[in-house]
Amino acid sequence: MSKPRVLILGGTGFIGRYLVKYLVENELCSKIRVADKTMPLIAGFSEEMKNLFEKVEFKKGNLGLKDSASKCFEDSEKFQIVFCVTGDSKFGQPDIIYKQKFLDVVNVCGDLAKEFSVQKFIYLSSAQVYQNSNDAAKETSSTNPSTKIGDFHLKCEEILKSKGVPGLVIARPSIVYGPGDVNGLSPRFMIAAVYQSISEQMDILWDGNLKINTVHVEDVSRALWILSQKGEKDQIYNISDKNSTDQAYINTLLGEIFGIQTGFLGNMTGGDITPPVLQMISEQTSDKLLEPWTALCQQHGIKSSSFTPFLEPEQITNQPFSIDGSKIETELGFQYSHPKPTKELLIQQIQHFIDLKQFPNIIKI
Repeated sequence: MSKPRVLILGGTGFIGRYLVKYLVENELCSKIRVADKTMPLIAGFSEEMKNLFEKVEFKKGNLGLKDSASKCFEDSEKFQIVFCVTGDSKFGQPDIIYKQKFLDVVNVCGDLAKEFSVQKFIYLSSAQVYQNSNDAAKETSSTNPSTKIGDFHLKCEEILKSKGVPGLVIARPSIVYGPGDVNGLSPRFMIAAVYQSISEQMDILWDGNLKINTVHVEDVSRALWILSQKGEKDQIYNISDKNSTDQAYINTLLGEIFGIQTGFLGNMTGGDITPPVLQMISEQTSDKLLEPWTALCQQHGIKSSSFTPFLEPEQITNQPFSIDGSKIETELGFQYSHPKPTKELLIQQIQHFIDLKQFPNIIKI
């Protein structure tokens, strides 16, 4: 059986680059083309990732503009599989930015997938589309996004379904972590570094039972490939590891890694948690982190970092994030290689940024 030709939209992003890594290392494709606005040379790659991208074809393009995106789909032979992993975005962006990165891309690329008769179109959405609940969300659970990213992902899913995109399969990962992650668990590393530098106990908002379910980026990459081979048309699959990860579990690991004491400030309830209250807490937290983080970076010669002490209200919400990722196991035979976050995995993630000179070398290995 011949190997498929694959097009990865948004392939230089955090998840896209690991999908490239998995496909290249396992020689799964006859051709891999990566299409993105960000070129590999300026994407903050490790040396290993730079070497891997020399084995794929890169095409620079604005995927939200039809003329530009069409050139990414055009080739001497058709691409059978398209992975759309373009929604790797920051919290707190204006709606116009989310529209360009989400809606414009799926509108254009959904039409092109039909025009170029692709066989499978794998859309990487997010488990942020679900209604927050202490019960683990299944693929059939109610959707009611509490974040803008979740809201725009859900709109994208609906657009792709309405267009009748061929071979559409939707993946909804929980919090994705691993080397290169900036928006998932990584902000907690920056906070832990600050509390180590000021010799204070790191007290996290809310309580330790708050669910923050996770999945390692390597498992996301493997799952996307499985979905391209076995996923059923118009089906949704959650991708979330087998650990019911909560704040207490992550706090314990951070305490060991940074050699600090950790705790919780307690939980506000009911009407106390209004958008203005979250905004106020966000500003107060950012103000506390700014000066010591800046000093820490200067002390360690860090001139530019992917980390910012400015936390958006959506990043400090008290809403539980509990996701059931078992459907892909029971129906497609997938197995998670990283069933839970570990101290070693988090150290690998931090070391990645240390090697890039974006994070102070202060961890307790």
